[in-house]
Amino acid sequence: MDAFTIGLALALFLGRKINFTITTVDSVPVQLNLSGAIIPVIMSTILFLAMPSNTYLALLIATITSTFLAYELSKVTRKGIVLPVHTYCLVTFIIVFAIVDYLKLFDYLSHILFISSTYGTLIGADLLKLKKAKIVAAKTGKQVTIGGAGTVDAIIVSALVAISYATLVSNLLG
Repeated sequence: MDAFTIGLALALFLGRKINFTITTVDSVPVQLNLSGAIIPVIMSTILFLAMPSNTYLALLIATITSTFLAYELSKVTRKGIVLPVHTYCLVTFIIVFAIVDYLKLFDYLSHILFISSTYGTLIGADLLKLKKAKIVAAKTGKQVTIGGAGTVDAIIVSALVAISYATLVSNLLG
């Protein structure tokens, strides 16, 4: 493993407890988590900027699909937003694989999976459920953390699973 990968893994692990307050709504602090929102968005943006324009349609479809899936599967609880990661990862992989297969973009499978999983989780599980999360947070005296609590794990795990699935498929297909 190279120094960048080790540094990134360390930053993701240590950043789980680092939150930045971006606003306060109805006396409920709204925060961004370093590991669950900021680092994955930066990584996704870097990957996106490196991709050719012929991948944008696949990426758009995959992200919309992942967002819908994360929204439907996630639940707002007293502990935060919970997303069943294994189901989300598997279904997202199957859908993205079908898109990539249809459009013949196998070289970008891991990129599309990583970006769509990251944005799909953040948008579908966090941003689209922000209003409900604020209501629960106000009742429990907690803050709302975008990319925090259960979604940190969902984002990191879905990204790692996406890369693992893509590697496995690449090795199987030769």
